[in-house]
Parts: sequence; C-alpha cells; structure tokens
Amino acid sequence: MVSPVSSMRPDEVRERLYVLGADLARKRHAARILRTTGPSVLARLAIDLRESEKVSRDEAQQLARASDIYLEHLHAAADAERAAQMAEVRYEAEKARFEAARTAEVTERSYMQTFGVTAPRKGGQS
Repeated sequence: MVSPVSSMRPDEVRERLYVLGADLARKRHAARILRTTGPSVLARLAIDLRESEKVSRDEAQQLARASDIYLEHLHAAADAERAAQMAEVRYEAEKARFEAARTAEVTERSYMQTFGVTAPRKGGQS
C-alpha cells in the first residue's frame, strides 16, 4: 500500500529525491567520463604498442583493442552505465511512489466531498 501524502513530510520527500538525484548525477558523470575516454585509452595503447613492439599502425590498433587494459576500460564503462541506469530506476521509482500517494489522497478527498463520507480504508478502518 502507498503511504498517504499527509504522512510524508515535504522536507523528507525533497531530501530523499535530492539524495537519489545526486547519486544519479554522479553515476551518469562517471559513465560519461569512461565512455568518452575510451578512444583516448585506445590511442594511447596503440602508440605505446607501436613504439615498444615495432609494429605497423594497424597492428598496434589491433593489439590495443585486444589488450587487457582496453577490455577492462570497456567493462568499467559498461558497469558504470548499468549503475547509472539503476540509479535512474531508483530515482524514478521514488518519484512514482510520491505521485501514487498524492493521487490516492486526492481520490480519497474527492470521494469524501462527493459523498460526504470518509472513504473506506484497507483493513476495515474508516
């Protein structure tokens, strides 16, 4: 059951959404950094391999793409993106929970105004 809005303190709702929103922003930022630095990591690896292995540019690129360092970077970027997506789910779920409580309370208020009675509550309370 959704908590009624009247039992939610506005400052607590705001703080909860702020905390979840800030977490989402941090995780999106981390994912963006990892995603956008991928080409630079690849280029740096290719340059280092070309110099140390004395291979052609194409061979250095292939070796760089297969390197553990680059693959770890790709995995870290994917993990960061997933963490950002999960943070967004938590943020949106909290917003939806508040909206559901507000809708339920408005419905109850409307019921009371229309019929001049208290809306029945779950568990037999009125």
